Amino acid sequence: MPKARPPSVELIATVADAHRSKIHEVADALKAAGLDVSHTLETSGIIAGSASQDAMERLRKVRGVVSIEQSGGAQIAPPDSDVQ
Repeated sequence: MPKARPPSVELIATVADAHRSKIHEVADALKAAGLDVSHTLETSGIIAGSASQDAMERLRKVRGVVSIEQSGGAQIAPPDSDVQ
């Protein structure tokens, strides 16, 4: 039986200012380290994607990455709720 894949978490990588002009190279390096890249935001220096928790240390070591953080979700109350 195949080994179960660890669950993925949504992550945000912040790219150093000095590496923003090479953000696609940083994204490729993150992919090689285990990130499934979903968005590359060149202007803000952000790369979003998902990876297993055990890949986070590898991702933090990628050259040009300032930080790797778990993406926080936002929930909005339904329109008919008491809290708006």
